[in-house]
Amino acid sequence: MANIQDFIELPGEEVEDSTEDLIKHIAELYAGPDRDAETDEEVIKQPQIKLDEALDALQKLCLYKEQQEDCNRDVITTLLRHERRLQNRRGRNTKQQSITTYFSVANRSIAASRA
Repeated sequence: MANIQDFIELPGEEVEDSTEDLIKHIAELYAGPDRDAETDEEVIKQPQIKLDEALDALQKLCLYKEQQEDCNRDVITTLLRHERRLQNRRGRNTKQQSITTYFSVANRSIAASRA
């Protein structure tokens, strides 16, 4: 049976890490979540896209694809499927309200647009 120490410290192999290399490695590990340790570049945070914005973009892309001469029906079918999924998600995310609340909000918006 092999000795565990022989497994950890392979005979004939020496590890030589300078203090500077160790400090550099530790600094890279703790540089923070907004830095890429390999390139030292800041990671740019993308803005959060709202559901309505995604639906609008998807509808425009679908329209663009339909207008192309070499239109691929499979791509359009896939885009429409994604659109339905997003619309279903929007339906689940909407808050249910009473009909009187709905019409009172609608009446206020109509009155505000006339003013």
